[in-house]
Amino acid sequence: GRLRWVHARADDFGESLAKGIGLSKGDFPEIVIWEFGETEDDDKVFRLSDQSEGSAPSRAGAESLVRRWKAGELTAVKDHVVAVTSETFDTQVMKADRDVLVEFYAPWCQHCQRLAPVYKQVASHYAADIGLSIAKMDVTKFNPPVEIKSYPTLKFYLEGSKQTPIDLAFKANRDKDDLVAEIEKHRTRRSKQVKGSTGKASIEQMDVARNDEASKKTISVPPNAADAADHSVWIFDDMVDSQRRGTELTVDMVESRNGHNLVKVGGVGVLVLPDGSIRAVRRFTSPEAARRHIAEVSA
Repeated sequence: GRLRWVHARADDFGESLAKGIGLSKGDFPEIVIWEFGETEDDDKVFRLSDQSEGSAPSRAGAESLVRRWKAGELTAVKDHVVAVTSETFDTQVMKADRDVLVEFYAPWCQHCQRLAPVYKQVASHYAADIGLSIAKMDVTKFNPPVEIKSYPTLKFYLEGSKQTPIDLAFKANRDKDDLVAEIEKHRTRRSKQVKGSTGKASIEQMDVARNDEASKKTISVPPNAADAADHSVWIFDDMVDSQRRGTELTVDMVESRNGHNLVKVGGVGVLVLPDGSIRAVRRFTSPEAARRHIAEVSA
């Protein structure tokens, strides 16, 4: 396969880009191969630090990573978000002997795209927790079992009351810690993760009586008006390209047409141009916000 190389510093842009593949600032430096599939669910991520040789970031380590990737010898980073379908929803959610948080999403929804890396971080956080699963359903492919009025919709199916799931209100700037706190507020079992002698995470669980009946009530989720009328813009924001910096991306660029490929991770992205060159880009809520940003960084 063909590789394009991107170097990201540990700044806001680099951290946002890394978040899309499950990395945090604490994981820097790292060398990663991000293999794109037909859909986001088909993407694969290969981290140098996860491979058997445990090479430190270096030219030799990068060459080894690429060589083994081409040979099909690498182990991809596991995505702990469970993708459920119309056929598997009953067994993986309704009949599961645990609490299950489900995100009902549409791939074209920008709010869903911004939530995706955070949702993966939350799933990794609970990967060793036998009392909880993090799942998602693509409502453009499968029929949801409940009425969905906005995207994304987060429904928390609690063990023992799966027929009356709790709606967790979507917040545009919600981060991993915020969503974890919301989960811990409502879940039926409290879990404590400790490291055993084998180095693998073990679970000590105890059932906690849920005396707060009000917490079982459904919280209404307001429609996302921004999905219906999104006036956001994407602009070039690459320091190495002062001529283009601050100019707006064309429709072909944003929609990855005519040889362009835009990889979005929340409010930042990487645009691959038809000639193979790569530029950093950034999303803003309005052209005015974009102009203010360029004026600030240029000052």
